[in-house]
Amino acid sequence: MFVKSHEDVNRVYEQIGTIKRLSDRVVGLGPFGIGLDGILTWIPGAGLIYSIGASIIILLHGIRARMDLPTFLMAVGVLFIDNGVSSVPVVGQAADLFFQGHLYAAKLVQNYIDKTHYVAASKREAHASGAHADHVAAMKSVKGKKRVIYLHP
Repeated sequence: MFVKSHEDVNRVYEQIGTIKRLSDRVVGLGPFGIGLDGILTWIPGAGLIYSIGASIIILLHGIRARMDLPTFLMAVGVLFIDNGVSSVPVVGQAADLFFQGHLYAAKLVQNYIDKTHYVAASKREAHASGAHADHVAAMKSVKGKKRVIYLHP
């Protein structure tokens, strides 16, 4: 379930980007965008099914990327608001066109990935061999990186 290689991390990042674009940026209008989420909200049931499905995919990819609990809860909150707003007839559907919840949640997950230094090794082995200090130094040498996550158990 969890990512086990740098290729897995990149694949998760790309898939989240695809959901982000499809959901909220198929057509961009300056700072606003309209995607499948905003279009399907006008079809009874279809918008909610799509929105919940896209939300689950974003959250599962965040879990796969080993996103921390505070970031996960922020993404859940944004997606809860997005899905809740669209369930209100007419006014909520119109608001769903402008509230880009999938975009915001996807950016949270992608930013978490961007700020993480993933290491294709075991934490236990890295500590035992002394390589952990090297991984921390490598993380600190890259601007914006804030954490080290080991990909192997």
